Amino acid sequence: MRAVEKRLRERIKGLEAEVESIKRDREEYREHFKRRFKWWIELLGKQENPSLTWLIEDEAKWLRRFEWFFW
Repeated sequence: MRAVEKRLRERIKGLEAEVESIKRDREEYREHFKRRFKWWIELLGKQENPSLTWLIEDEAKWLRRFEWFFW
């Protein structure tokens, strides 16, 4: 029975670490989204447009930072 308990404790510990990693990614993504959304509003307020090539490349670079985004 102790072996089962030990495996369960290890599994719980691993899951807790996974949850923390997911939470960090989520918070970082939320901050990025807020900054990007504000930037879009300011840009549209000036009646300007971004370079779509730059925007796509920049977002792709950003999204690669997240471990859990591509789940």
